[in-house]
Amino acid sequence: DNIWLFSGENSNSDSNDIYASANGQKWEIYSSVESSNVNRKWWEGQIVECSDGTLIHVSRLESGADDGVQLAYSYDGGESWTQCAASNGRPFTSYSNKCHMQLLDSGNLLLVIGCSLNARENITAFLSEDNGKTWPYSLSLDARVQRDWFGCGYPEAADKQGPNGEIYVVWDDRFSYCELGFAKFTEADIKAGKIVTPGCYSYSSAVRNKATDGFIYKDIDGITETFAREIVLDKGAPEYEVVRNFPDILHAETAEGTVVVSGFWDCPDYDENRAGRYTFRFNASGLPEGYTDSYGHMTATVVIKDDEKNDSSAKEKGCGSDMAMEGTAALLLAGAATLKKRRGKR
Repeated sequence: DNIWLFSGENSNSDSNDIYASANGQKWEIYSSVESSNVNRKWWEGQIVECSDGTLIHVSRLESGADDGVQLAYSYDGGESWTQCAASNGRPFTSYSNKCHMQLLDSGNLLLVIGCSLNARENITAFLSEDNGKTWPYSLSLDARVQRDWFGCGYPEAADKQGPNGEIYVVWDDRFSYCELGFAKFTEADIKAGKIVTPGCYSYSSAVRNKATDGFIYKDIDGITETFAREIVLDKGAPEYEVVRNFPDILHAETAEGTVVVSGFWDCPDYDENRAGRYTFRFNASGLPEGYTDSYGHMTATVVIKDDEKNDSSAKEKGCGSDMAMEGTAALLLAGAATLKKRRGKR
């Protein structure tokens, strides 16, 4: 018979109980997961069953220590577990944050995580086609600079997918932007690194606190710069060389004149020696009210090629994006270290 497994929460113990139920009405302790990591404070664990029957237990560590995530495995249906192990590398890098893992209808695994060791930020969806051994595909969901200590996090996906394989994810951003973020996407979007499925989107506001409208600013349209929003590089490219490919000053034509915004590009989880797709954002805090919005930042993608494979398809697998910014794409510009308005110059 099938049984349900649930990871309990025992913040004061190095042993976290796993509960089992046959029908969801009665739950009993079934087994336990052990961790000796001194950086564990709250477990906030989750169990996912892979297509080969392996169970993965993923739980939280504090302040990005040991990559901020620990993993345990069961190969006997949850009766016994390996000791929790940390320092698992990207994409299991997070800062004091719960992540979400799920078996999709296709048999592939979904991981949604605040992929940064610096703060609760950079909500990203990853996809594995080999039961969690590798995670070659990613889609940035929320790359905004967070305005306070809480940041964004606690992502969760709906158990059921849409009729065309749509994945529904929600996350918490109630302090920085007074809202719950929401995304709707498919595996094809994760593989492309951008939204390619009609009707899907990487970010929307599901719930917004209307009592705090001071956080909601008008949009900036009319960005004049065009530049490659995706570049492909070999391993070993340091971050300071990567950002040279992107402008550090942007101009936007508004009804009041030209807005000049300067800032810098960064990627919280960039690793020059690890192949994959990385989302760089235009990071510029301090933009005065009236010249930003609560929807996101200008982003660009860097694909680090895997030199152990034939990389002729790296461009296809990368996070391509249109150079032209139309409609809501202009919302990707937010925050600035410097802003100037030149009225009358159009």
